Amino acid sequence: MRVLHVASFKGNIGDNASHKGFYNVLKKVLPNIVEIEQMEIRSYYKNSPPEERRFFDESFVNHANKFDLLVFGGGGFLDYWVSPSETGTTIDISIEKLSQINTPILISSVGCTPNKIIPVENKIKFERFLNYVLASKNISLLLRNDGSVQHLEREFGKELASSVTMILDNGFHYVPEFAFQIPTQRKYVAINVSYDQSNMRGPEAACIDTNVYYNELAKTVKNIIKSQGLDVCFVPHIHEDYKAIAQITSLLEDFLVRNHIAIAPYFQGSGAVDFIFSIYQNSELIVGTRYHTNVCGTAMGIKTIGLPLLNRIKQMYDSIDMPESYIILTEGFSSVLIKKIKVLISENVDEYRREVLEKLSVQKAISINHYKAALNKIIH
Repeated sequence: MRVLHVASFKGNIGDNASHKGFYNVLKKVLPNIVEIEQMEIRSYYKNSPPEERRFFDESFVNHANKFDLLVFGGGGFLDYWVSPSETGTTIDISIEKLSQINTPILISSVGCTPNKIIPVENKIKFERFLNYVLASKNISLLLRNDGSVQHLEREFGKELASSVTMILDNGFHYVPEFAFQIPTQRKYVAINVSYDQSNMRGPEAACIDTNVYYNELAKTVKNIIKSQGLDVCFVPHIHEDYKAIAQITSLLEDFLVRNHIAIAPYFQGSGAVDFIFSIYQNSELIVGTRYHTNVCGTAMGIKTIGLPLLNRIKQMYDSIDMPESYIILTEGFSSVLIKKIKVLISENVDEYRREVLEKLSVQKAISINHYKAALNKIIH
């Protein structure tokens, strides 16, 4: 079996973790795969350079029809704020072209929790696209556990939402293949802070004042180093995360930064993801604003605290019955975060990991069964 996988492979290391988790799933549900061709969806984005810009046109249809399975995902590809777009999303393909694809289509581990302002016409476009997908015998849709189903119910009604299957994000099926050691003086807390998400103002964004955001995080870092006796390693997922890291370190004493803070490198790809996520795996605790920081940290059984700049993190933890694993970002949130860090650090590591992994094992098995059903529907 030959698979064409359309997703983001360069731009966010969290996506790479999700894809490696997806391939672990495929090994279980489609063991006869001989080839997976990766196609970069960012080349289809409106802001891609003109010389690299591609379109979901006849040439894409013809190429897709050479494969035995076409996969879109994972990622937030159904966030329907994109304008102009045939579907309102980054999968900017007309129903006409979609109907010309004879290859079975799997849209999996995707989200529709818009974090930017939605153009009025996009809701109509997106609903039309969803209805087509759900009615098609050639397409299966699996939404990730980031609040997308709840969003559909609020915005489009219970009937439509009830037709959609929810699975664990593919990142829950990923574990690094090797464990890289960061050369810190002491054991460390791994922290991911995002720059772009702190400025988002859509319906699913926290909309916190950025000065509050950085000052509270700086207070937390200082407490980790001085009171908890741990170092800090900042872990960027995209290049703009360095802007957020720089904002925080600028608020700290030079001595603390020089002696107790490390910053992981920025790079992408299947090899890079094992490097970056092994930093999380070897940490004492993870604090993160990005979705896959929280997904993968939890999946590895590492003590993880989510900071929901976007509502998808809160919804993800709620869906796996771990609401204690995030804190709401309001003014003064550092005091709550510091207390939670102190409590988690004192808990037995092995017991924590065992409880989390046991809880997830059941839900991972359910997700695998959903994958089997989705593929059985479209592959004959």
